[in-house]
Amino acid sequence: MAEVRDLIIKASRAPSGTNFQPWKVVVVAGETKRRLSAAVIQDAERGEKSEEYAYAPSPVPEPYLSRRRAVGYGLYNLYGIARDDYVARKAAMLRNFEFFGAPVGLFF
Repeated sequence: MAEVRDLIIKASRAPSGTNFQPWKVVVVAGETKRRLSAAVIQDAERGEKSEEYAYAPSPVPEPYLSRRRAVGYGLYNLYGIARDDYVARKAAMLRNFEFFGAPVGLFF
């Protein structure tokens, strides 16, 4: 955790828009991270979600939709997941909520 703390302290000196430095960091690890991941995955598997803000416009216009799809298909290809293997694609997507196996999760 000392490495994470050092990284956050150094990153806090990086410039931001008009130098507001408007961020707060929450770090989760260990049992807290495991419980959080399990709860979020359970909700995601039930199709439950709540967005604090719109991450992308809906519907996604071109050329962004094509770019997004190309990145997604390319990622699944690297994972060895067939384009029509929706079960494996969903499992890969759920790895987001496990912080891709990282020992800590950071929320900014």
